[in-house]
Amino acid sequence: MKLIIEIDNMSCEHCAKRVEGALSNLDFVESVKVNLNEKKASLKCSNNVNLDLLRTTIEDLGYDVKNIIEE
Repeated sequence: MKLIIEIDNMSCEHCAKRVEGALSNLDFVESVKVNLNEKKASLKCSNNVNLDLLRTTIEDLGYDVKNIIEE
């Protein structure tokens, strides 16, 4: 499953790396790439995705999740 997460409040490459690292530690995330310019994270996940955990993980870092889109 592929997901796009739109994220607000990332202002630098360090922010993007923090989000990328936190998401990559989740068991169901197979790969993740954060694009700072587009303010989006692209994820490839297994089928047992926990959308609430994705949102909470990002928000706990101090960023806002605008939208989660399944591709």
